[in-house]
Amino acid sequence: MDKDEKLLRRPDVVAKVGLSGTTIWRLVARGAFPAPIPISPGRVCWLQSEIEKWIAGKVEAARRAA
Repeated sequence: MDKDEKLLRRPDVVAKVGLSGTTIWRLVARGAFPAPIPISPGRVCWLQSEIEKWIAGKVEAARRAA
């Protein structure tokens, strides 16, 4: 992991991608969104780089479809 890598909590991910927490969990379950990393009992975070890569993939797919 890069030393500049950041961990994002669910509210940060929700704000960054514009999806609800429920939708994010559904996408994770389908393998269509980066899986969270458990950091303590009952607490998970996502790697910022994985979320940004997912966003970039969505933008790229939208541009190709246009």
